[in-house]
Amino acid sequence: MLKKVIANILPRAWNSLSIFLLLPIYISVLGVEGYGVVAFFGVLLGTIAFVDSGLTSTVTREMAASLVTRNNESDIVVTLERCYFLIVTVFFLISPLIENWFLLNYLKGVAFAQQIYYLMISAALLTMVGNFYIAAMIGKERQILANSLLLIASLLKTIIGLIAIFVFEELLLAFFISQVIMCLAIVIAFRYILLSNILKESISRKFCSDVLTRNLKFTGGLFLISVIASINTQVDKIFVNSMEGLTVFASYAAAAAIAQLPLLIASPIGRAYYPSTVVHAERGDKKSLIGISINSNRLFVFLAGLLLYSIYFLSEELFPHWLKEGSMSTEVLAFFPILFLANLAIGMQVFVFNIALAFQYTKINVYLGIFNASLMLFLVPHLLDKYEINGMLLGLLTINWIIFFMYSAFVFYKFKMPQFFTWLTKTLITPLLLLFGVSYLTSLLVVFFGNVFYMKVVVVLIMVSLAIFIQGLLSGGLDKLFLFSKKESV
Repeated sequence: MLKKVIANILPRAWNSLSIFLLLPIYISVLGVEGYGVVAFFGVLLGTIAFVDSGLTSTVTREMAASLVTRNNESDIVVTLERCYFLIVTVFFLISPLIENWFLLNYLKGVAFAQQIYYLMISAALLTMVGNFYIAAMIGKERQILANSLLLIASLLKTIIGLIAIFVFEELLLAFFISQVIMCLAIVIAFRYILLSNILKESISRKFCSDVLTRNLKFTGGLFLISVIASINTQVDKIFVNSMEGLTVFASYAAAAAIAQLPLLIASPIGRAYYPSTVVHAERGDKKSLIGISINSNRLFVFLAGLLLYSIYFLSEELFPHWLKEGSMSTEVLAFFPILFLANLAIGMQVFVFNIALAFQYTKINVYLGIFNASLMLFLVPHLLDKYEINGMLLGLLTINWIIFFMYSAFVFYKFKMPQFFTWLTKTLITPLLLLFGVSYLTSLLVVFFGNVFYMKVVVVLIMVSLAIFIQGLLSGGLDKLFLFSKKESV
């Protein structure tokens, strides 16, 4: 299971962090505003990923359930593939309706703005199609292969994009042309690998209306949830861009890229365990469901906490050195911690969502999501206007944690899942208390040894090792903490 988790993390980590890691190159070649456009393209891909997650969950669930039901996998893929093509076509056809609004709010003053807009949309929709084939591979328990393909594809897109802006005289348009070409090639490759290799044993590939019938309500609910989730997770970036401009947005996007780490960890861990969660839900084995949730959620909180701890103590030296721009470095340092903690709450919801999803229950997600999205759409522009970005971020932090506790309590009550407070203690309270203690001890040691960077690195490494050792003891062994053990224990 650990191999699957690592395989799930790597491509998504590169997708998000590459925007930050390559920031000095983008700024030196394209300028701050050019980097802001590339970063906003990342936001668009993130929005598509959330909208797409509801649809990809359907194909993953169908492929995983076919291991029990023995339904024809090729029929499932072909049927849902045609629906995907229809949805992507509709999205592209309606894109001219929002063109003027998009150009005015997000690409104002950018050269070749109209062409870049349509290239952005095309690349995002092609990425959505590629994710469909990856989801099918994951449902077939080919997670390492699927995520290796994702990582290779992401690296190739980045390399080709950088070559394009260097070769074609620092032209931003060339970057987006290269992304569309690469996305199209990746879709063709993913489809060929799935149909010609993984599903080669299937004798028929035909459209099956039964697949749509049994998934229509489920998929519709998931799609609505995903649209709401995209609003909840991306609305802050969209308003910051439109209200503060590309220069400030560049700083916010850099902070948001690092603060995406909790979501990068939560999504692959949850995804790796989702097929097993479906199987246990089909069998009505709630004890195993709780065990899976405790093991995976505890690992998520602990890893995310260690990352926040490490970055926080080293950020004063690392960020200015890496970002170069003085004002950008100051803004990133201010935005990052609050964004990280807000995303930690969203990451926690992933594991609760998997339980509800395994039982094909989506109503609570819709109700809470609409409530949260309504709050965000009202509060974000208001808080930005009155209290600026830091005030807006504190509002997001509060909303996300309130929603998490409400959602978790309801799902455990709805499905009569036992030991809610045990689950909360083991997955959230214990890891955070340990990390708070380690952080306090680190502060004392930094004062004692002096605020020197190399000494801070040594102290952080020692404290991380100590935290892993203690959490391993509390978890019943490092094998259970890092998911080496095949047994799920409560």
